Amino acid sequence: MPLPPLHSNPVLLMRFAPKASHDLIHCVINRLTQGGIIVVTSENDEAKGKYNFHSAGEDRPVVLGLTTTQEFLENEAEIANLIMPCRTNHENITFVMEHFTVASRGNFINASKDMKNLAEKGKRWRKGDISEYDSDGLFTHAERAILLESMLNFLLVLDNADESSDLSKLFDSM
Repeated sequence: MPLPPLHSNPVLLMRFAPKASHDLIHCVINRLTQGGIIVVTSENDEAKGKYNFHSAGEDRPVVLGLTTTQEFLENEAEIANLIMPCRTNHENITFVMEHFTVASRGNFINASKDMKNLAEKGKRWRKGDISEYDSDGLFTHAERAILLESMLNFLLVLDNADESSDLSKLFDSM
């Protein structure tokens, strides 16, 4: 069974210090959202649509479960120059390792479609089986985590045109 869908399950967790303010947490969530990162789990009351992280004085850290969309993940794979197996037209050379590009996405080996064909030819391109790949058959759980971490690393506190924001003001006041 392939990995669960990307958009509904956390790929990485982000933990805040126990004393992090509600304002800081909300500003970070807003900035993550602007950068294409989705908060899929948290200590919140989803039925009410409010974040109820902790009461004042409680000493519990806030943990957010983060993911993104397949589109953002593929864009990040291209930006990060992720090297993946790509099909060839040669009978004896079933794949070559290439930098992933969104434009040539269909040329890259898809675990759910190609693994059986390669196994019949006695070929493997990576260790593991179909359960290590996402439902689209492109990325392993490790690649999804690396790509999401890369997105986080390049997420700026401010957009280039901005001089300040609520988040930058909170950081300045610390």
